[in-house]
Amino acid sequence: MCAGLSLARLLQVLEPGGPSVAAAPYGLDVAVSVPVLYDPLEAGVSRPGAVVLLVGVDPAAPSSAAVVAGLEGAAAAVVRSDPGPAVVHAAEGAGVALVVLTAPLPWARVYELAEGASGEREPAAGGAAAEALAAVPPGDLHALADDAAALLERPVVLLDTEWRLLAHSAVQGRWTDELQRELILNRAVPESEAPSATRRLLLAGNRALRFVNEEGGSPVWRVGVGIKSAGHPVGMLWVLEGPSALPEERLSVVEDVARLGGPHVARHVAARTRDRERRGRLAGLAIDGRDAAAACRSLGIDLAAGCAVAAVRPDGPAVPATPPGGSAPPGDGPAGLLDAVAASLAARRRGAACVQRDGTVYCLVPGPAPRRLLAEVAADLGGRRPIRAGVGPVARDARGLHRSRRLAELVLAVLEDRGDRGVRAAEEEDPGLWARVAVRELGELLAARPGLLLHDLPALDGHEETALAWIEELGDAVRAARRLGLHPNGVRYRVRRLAELGLDLGDPDTRLLAWLRLRLPVAAGQRPAEMQVAGPAAARVADEGD
Repeated sequence: MCAGLSLARLLQVLEPGGPSVAAAPYGLDVAVSVPVLYDPLEAGVSRPGAVVLLVGVDPAAPSSAAVVAGLEGAAAAVVRSDPGPAVVHAAEGAGVALVVLTAPLPWARVYELAEGASGEREPAAGGAAAEALAAVPPGDLHALADDAAALLERPVVLLDTEWRLLAHSAVQGRWTDELQRELILNRAVPESEAPSATRRLLLAGNRALRFVNEEGGSPVWRVGVGIKSAGHPVGMLWVLEGPSALPEERLSVVEDVARLGGPHVARHVAARTRDRERRGRLAGLAIDGRDAAAACRSLGIDLAAGCAVAAVRPDGPAVPATPPGGSAPPGDGPAGLLDAVAASLAARRRGAACVQRDGTVYCLVPGPAPRRLLAEVAADLGGRRPIRAGVGPVARDARGLHRSRRLAELVLAVLEDRGDRGVRAAEEEDPGLWARVAVRELGELLAARPGLLLHDLPALDGHEETALAWIEELGDAVRAARRLGLHPNGVRYRVRRLAELGLDLGDPDTRLLAWLRLRLPVAAGQRPAEMQVAGPAAARVADEGD
């Protein structure tokens, strides 16, 4: 790291790892230099003041104290778990600060963050932006936005990398427009005003860029700039210029505000991520039925007052935010759906929590009207990340919460089977939905317990679809033939031959058993060829009359 950067700044850079200091012999103002990986084959530290990443070293092992004692000349060492007293004593004796990461963070990311900080420059002494933002408490984005707005004499908003609102200035008397009001009200930039090209442009560079849109036939100017921490995009800063643009020389001040705001935004985002992960773990305990009541209490949810479970999956692939071969900003990976749904839901309902399981995001939604709330979330995500969601009934105890999850999963499965979009709830007055949910549940039950129905059908020799079509088309040979792509006489012949083989579809009880045996595997997701039908071997039914 360049001269003048301190151990205190290193702790800010490593904020995603939740760093704590176990030893600091010379305080937090000691200067640090480049990060290096610990190599047991290399004697001593090759770079004075280095930050040594103790990869592969267990701080609890007896040998780790000797390792740390041999780092004399380094400024700091970073470990992944709490060290013992002997290691702390060795660090103090060697004059090496000991930084402990309390949150999971890959070593590659630790190295990237520390190395990225080596190119940072310190705020210019006496600079307008540095002076204006000097009193901002670490991570207080509302104070940052207010002080930036006072400096620039324009309204300011801070967004994350997915166009969601982090903070906005609250200085009275500033000019505003409809887009600014909609952004603050909905906690996100409307999809129509959030082009992916603009996002990529801002997050890829460090320059302030001017954009214009029309309102009432008059141009409205805005300045946007990406916010980074240790070279990693963490958000965007937007300044509403209004009818009159900022002087060109003031654009450098906007860039300084974004640069100085990077550690604040990174700290806020890291804290929000850790809190979301904590709430996600609790949500997982609740939906799994493992001490659900205690998990809900920790989340601030009054289960007795009502809480529903929603199951959410993507409705097709998310719209890519980067071109093929480009690097994806945060939020575009596998966890993007969870992050998007959780952020939108949290902005609308206090206490809501989400967890992701095998591509499905499960949401605990306390309070009334859970379906309406999920519909608002779906509208918020819009075309950028379309979703399907099944919403279970409102529960008031742990058993009801498990039932709510199960019904939410079944409703979602039915939506996917039918190709329906949007949000549906198990409590809706829709007999057709209820019937399909019940059939889906029976099908999954039979698939999980094949011996549940003791009586088998005779072997149908590949003609399961014919029997199923005949039953579901109520014995109408024309409709069944159209469904199967056969001639009606061929369908009638097959039905007669099936009766000769022991499957009399004219008998109501036989039809019921045959429908259960044939329809439920389809409802559970099996294709007709996968249906398991036991019974004596039979000759293949000829297709005479086709």
